[in-house]
Amino acid sequence: MTSMQSGGFGSFEADQTPFEQRTSVLAIISLILGVPPLMCIPGFGLIALGLGVAALVVIGNSKDRLVGKGLAAAGIVTGLLGTLIWLGLGIGANFAAAQFGKVFVQPADQTMRAIEDGHWQQARDLMVTTSAEKITDADFEAFRTAYHSELGGYKSAPQGLWAYIKQLSEIGPAGNKMQPGGNMIPVPMAFEKDRAVVAWQITNGRPVNSGQTIPQMFTNIRIHSITKTYTLYDPDNRPIPGDGSSKPDAEAKPSPDAKPTPDSKPASDAKPSADKPATDTPAPK
Repeated sequence: MTSMQSGGFGSFEADQTPFEQRTSVLAIISLILGVPPLMCIPGFGLIALGLGVAALVVIGNSKDRLVGKGLAAAGIVTGLLGTLIWLGLGIGANFAAAQFGKVFVQPADQTMRAIEDGHWQQARDLMVTTSAEKITDADFEAFRTAYHSELGGYKSAPQGLWAYIKQLSEIGPAGNKMQPGGNMIPVPMAFEKDRAVVAWQITNGRPVNSGQTIPQMFTNIRIHSITKTYTLYDPDNRPIPGDGSSKPDAEAKPSPDAKPTPDSKPASDAKPSADKPATDTPAPK
């Protein structure tokens, strides 16, 4: 090693030159980006994680000229935590969006396409059985004719949760006409002439899965356009026999094995009493 003169104070090795330790800027930035308020911003946790790792590498190669390993480690931990939180939220959101499309948007789209194509039985199969049994072919035909007169033929439903939210926010006055309800779910749908909100009334219980890929959950359909509302089945205007109404009881028929009681025995079958003659013929003198 080469020696250097210190100006009257002796000599020292070149690699032992006095220096002032500094805190790594990368470690400081890593810690700042990893603090709770900032790590809640998407991407900041990942940046804090990367800067913290880089700070440890730089500090390790600085020959003690840089310090801040503790700051860098803290930035790595908080950055990793923030990254895991956002990763979990992203996975959960994607799962929710996929389930929303599979459980709700897909059957709604298939039901409208079946009605549009005139496949009434296929539309019934996608609805709750107890409700579908009440809806006649004439109801489906009248429903399709009614919305065709204003909106034209059915085209499509939103693809995915994000498209659903975007289209629902852009639907305009038609969305304001729908009455809020716990069992009514609005879906913005596109028709040939305009878009409308299709309100799907769902069962109050759990969706019925009768061995099909898509669970049965719809009980009724209402289309809300800017000017009108079209209802598939209106029980108030067309009550269905058997739905809360009673039929007259059938006349009771006696069972062939039933034995008549003494009180119910016809008078014509009664035997004459032994104390009284069976006829009015006078007794012989």
